[in-house]
Amino acid sequence: SMKRKPTQAELRRKLTQGMPKCSNDSEASKWLLENKFVSKPTTCEECGGGNIKGPMVADGCWPHWRCDCGQRVPFLGASKFAGLRVRPLKLQELLTQYARQNLSTAPRVGDVVQACSVGRVQAQHFIETLRAVEASAGLRCCSQARLQGNIEVDGTSLGRFWVSKNNPLFKKNIADHAKKVKGIKKEDFLKAK
Repeated sequence: SMKRKPTQAELRRKLTQGMPKCSNDSEASKWLLENKFVSKPTTCEECGGGNIKGPMVADGCWPHWRCDCGQRVPFLGASKFAGLRVRPLKLQELLTQYARQNLSTAPRVGDVVQACSVGRVQAQHFIETLRAVEASAGLRCCSQARLQGNIEVDGTSLGRFWVSKNNPLFKKNIADHAKKVKGIKKEDFLKAK
């Protein structure tokens, strides 16, 4: 028996099985950095310096990067998720939930709100960000794709449809057809079939 090819949704679910279940913000921030969902800022917006340390993850304050000048840079500030007000552990949970979604349907805000216990605005921001990233990846892929070899294009659809002899829309077509068929006997037509 032949083994069937897994669907995209099954492949996506398999990816989430490899995602670790982090227990705190420190583990989650490390995982987000390793998997390039978040990147370390290169320069400080305040002083322009490049000596940024961190991430600083502690209970009671938002995770951030710290510059030598004392300026705090939000943890998600240099990522696609800039402006999203969630902690690293919640972001990892959101990513896991998103990856588990069925590929044949667009993720809905209400589903993310219920599954991850986040606000509607946070869920909307998260989904819009990931969909924009997926769209740009799709555009890059399409711009690099090159067709080669023999390509079959089918832009026609042959079929039969019945038209009344009195139909005003097809009056000219019916008259032209009647002129063509006028010399053919019914018996000859039936024999040809």
